Amino acid sequence: MTVPEIVTSAARLSGFEDFRARTLSALPGLWAKLLYMGELRSQDGSYQHWGHSRVHGRSQSQASLAQVHSELFVEVLRTPIRDLAGELEEVGIANQLKLVARDGAQMSRLVPVNLYGGSRSHFSSVVLAARLVNENR
Repeated sequence: MTVPEIVTSAARLSGFEDFRARTLSALPGLWAKLLYMGELRSQDGSYQHWGHSRVHGRSQSQASLAQVHSELFVEVLRTPIRDLAGELEEVGIANQLKLVARDGAQMSRLVPVNLYGGSRSHFSSVVLAARLVNENR
């Protein structure tokens, strides 16, 4: 596939569908996806994904990534702690999450602007509980 073909085929999907199908589907588990969203997010709350912005436009890309981030956040909050703790071990990112949890700025990048009914305190509790369960295995 040439670059114009990739751009054309990606444009057939909405920005949201494109990101979920082509980017996030390659990452194993909720934690990896959420950590990735945190990496894409800058201090001002915007998302930096050059390729996605190029294909879908900056405004559409920002809205799509924000929606994906919010949905992942709520999905983590709704997932049983034992599943989240097991995923940390399976995917091998327990240490990475531990480092992020210790850094307030990095931790806040994991929390989207639109919480979809979730809360920061609930999220902090879930992160702590999953880490503790994982460490005690």
